Amino acid sequence: DRAALVSFLRRQLARIYPYPADDRGGKRIIFAGTRESLRFVGPEPVDAAVAGTYLFNLHVSTDGQRDLVLSWSAVGTGAYPGQLVLMRHVQSVEIAYFGALGRDGRAAWSGAWLNSETLPRLISLRIAGKGKAMDKEAGDPVEIVVAPRLSGAVERGAG
Repeated sequence: DRAALVSFLRRQLARIYPYPADDRGGKRIIFAGTRESLRFVGPEPVDAAVAGTYLFNLHVSTDGQRDLVLSWSAVGTGAYPGQLVLMRHVQSVEIAYFGALGRDGRAAWSGAWLNSETLPRLISLRIAGKGKAMDKEAGDPVEIVVAPRLSGAVERGAG
């Protein structure tokens, strides 16, 4: 269902927060975005076994099916893993990131957001299915733009 997919993705991406990549005082955060995948930290998914902080991976499966998948596990331990197929038979996924990555401090759209000290201000997803996926013609992709949580207190660990 198209509306359910849009609602779910908006909710998950809006709950992303800047989680430190290590305990050594480094400034980088756990967040890696490319054109077809996104790795981020946020609060537990709705059906998680245990409340806490989780590492998520949004990606297209490589098993030949090309399904859009969200997988997760507790940060640090890898415990309580889960996976959800969000859309079957994806034709294409295009993810873009808006914010300032360069030294000039100018915000712009980019196809990747890697090794950064900050989250992007906006994340844009465009997902096209094959055939009549999601009760729409293949030419009518799902488009979402979301602002992640850019700051806030974050607890370490899964519980």
